[in-house]
Amino acid sequence: MREICLDVLQKFFWKGVLKMCKKFFALALGLTMLFSTTAFALGITYPADGIYSLRPKIAPDKELSVQNHGKNWGANVIIDNINSGWQKWKIQRIPGTEFYSIIAVHSNLSLDVDSGRAEDGVNVATWPFLCESPNQFRIWDAGNGYYIIQCALPGNNAFVLDVERAENRAGANVLSWSFNNGDNQQWQLVQERSLSAFQSYDKTASKTVNAYVMPDLSSRNGNERVDAGDNVTVLREEGNAYLVRYPVSGGTKVRWVNKNEIFNGGGGGTSYNVPAKLQNLINTYNNKTWKDHTYLSSVKQCKEFASFIFDKMYGVGYIGGGSITDNPQNYLINIANKSRVDIRGYRTNLTTQSARELFQMAQPGDFVQIRRRHGEPHSGIFVNRTGDGIILFEANADGRNSIRTNTYSYSDLANKNYAMSLYYAK
Repeated sequence: MREICLDVLQKFFWKGVLKMCKKFFALALGLTMLFSTTAFALGITYPADGIYSLRPKIAPDKELSVQNHGKNWGANVIIDNINSGWQKWKIQRIPGTEFYSIIAVHSNLSLDVDSGRAEDGVNVATWPFLCESPNQFRIWDAGNGYYIIQCALPGNNAFVLDVERAENRAGANVLSWSFNNGDNQQWQLVQERSLSAFQSYDKTASKTVNAYVMPDLSSRNGNERVDAGDNVTVLREEGNAYLVRYPVSGGTKVRWVNKNEIFNGGGGGTSYNVPAKLQNLINTYNNKTWKDHTYLSSVKQCKEFASFIFDKMYGVGYIGGGSITDNPQNYLINIANKSRVDIRGYRTNLTTQSARELFQMAQPGDFVQIRRRHGEPHSGIFVNRTGDGIILFEANADGRNSIRTNTYSYSDLANKNYAMSLYYAK
């Protein structure tokens, strides 16, 4: 009898210790989330940009969903059975921050904590993404393939996405609640496909344009606009729109603008109808053979052809020299007409990611200067981006002076080239 009693006491003792450890872990993670985004940043994770489904641990056969397939502003967010297109979410990191946007694919509306209230039980719905605290989120690794999604709300408490009352039924509501590490606060991120990360960049607006709250450029908030001369940060690109941060009295705002208007399709200053001019030149010269010294006697092959096309589009004359084979910086050009031409950006020691970053800045018609891995230079004209790469209009890529529009993935660019630079007409 004595041995049985001791055995029972030991079981209760270790059960109590285990329970205390679990509480301590939850408290420690809560304190990490509560007090730090830098000193305790080990818990923060950065999933790749992509299309995801979000499945709660409390109900692994359900997914985060928009109630009644709603596309309207303020549509409620719930969990529902796995069976619908309105359960797909674009999870994308906000450039320069540790935060993510979580946007419904079917409506282009963002998860949003009602009025940005930092208190338990605040409802979560879908609203336009304006890069404000109610629709920004940190993502924490909770272990075992699950994540905590913390709302970027003001104050010291950590509020996270929470299935209300820990229900596991279809239709259970989703709201914001103080972190407690419950199964109703942990989410599995199931990636459907990846999205290319966007590298933000700064640029000056060359004309005054309307500002919109949706990427389809259909809805405005009063008469908001970006003024010519404003220094803006381009945060994201979607369809015909850029998401930009621009200055306003007392701070900044984030809105969508028409990407074909704000920079006039070129580097600023003079307005050029680059796509039409470029397409006409492609139609005229594509699949032909370039004859050396047709345009200039001092250069030939790819450099002469690209300089010819660039001058044809913008009337800036010869772009400039400095890209000879024995020059270790032959990815850079000594610009001949600095009042009309400037460098947009460059990357050395190319990787797939840095190539992508560089060409996120590019505009159709930009002059591209390249240093190959083997040291030779090459030149071309940027036509456009593809899903995971670019199109160049160039001569002599085949060593035979053939004129072609060639498509390259970002990994191709990184494998073949050491460095690249971009130039635009002002």
